[in-house]
Amino acid sequence: MPELVYLPTGNQSISYSNTAPQAPALFEQLRLAFPWVVDNEYRAISTEYVHEVLNERVIRTCVVIKMAQEMLEGQIGSAHRLFGLDSLTSVFVVTRLFTDPQPSWTPAESFVLAYTEHHDELGRPCSPGMLGFSEYYFVCAKATAAGLGIDVTDADEDTLYAAVIQNGQVVGYRRYSHIGDPDNDLLENWQVLYMWYAKKARRLDLVRQLLSFSFMDEYSEEPPT
Repeated sequence: MPELVYLPTGNQSISYSNTAPQAPALFEQLRLAFPWVVDNEYRAISTEYVHEVLNERVIRTCVVIKMAQEMLEGQIGSAHRLFGLDSLTSVFVVTRLFTDPQPSWTPAESFVLAYTEHHDELGRPCSPGMLGFSEYYFVCAKATAAGLGIDVTDADEDTLYAAVIQNGQVVGYRRYSHIGDPDNDLLENWQVLYMWYAKKARRLDLVRQLLSFSFMDEYSEEPPT
């Protein structure tokens, strides 16, 4: 299934695999503003949406991970480019495992898994605003998410939440559904992905800390016993 992003505005953005029938038209739309875009450098592309920090129309693409690993050092969970359709700017975004103490803005009974790191690219215009925020992906009970104003309708074991952070403050919250790797059935949901990367980082203590939360029962594919 395509990845769904539920935005603070109440709107949605859908990311389609580059082999999906919707992808060619989305890439053509993107190339009208960014002629240098090459389809096979990406694994997925989103529908257009208005970004809550940049206040402009954007499209997000999922970059082939090997490309990101050639550009940047360290362990990378995923990579994206965010394209500003009005400013004609772009930014390269990688997701990394979150290993610091939990941030002060996190709600009680929640756990931050990963965060985004933003980079400008040589020869490609990038606005200061694109470098001035980050997303922090976290899990929590549905009731906690609802208390933050997030729509939890149809949230399930594959749901992740995200806080968009600018200058240390929460700008808004998002909900992601159907997170996973469409090219690898072994990495079919965020739980497997997180444990995979925590193990690679030799941080199984993070997995144990995560599993200690009672809300993890909601993320079990089997009814808790």
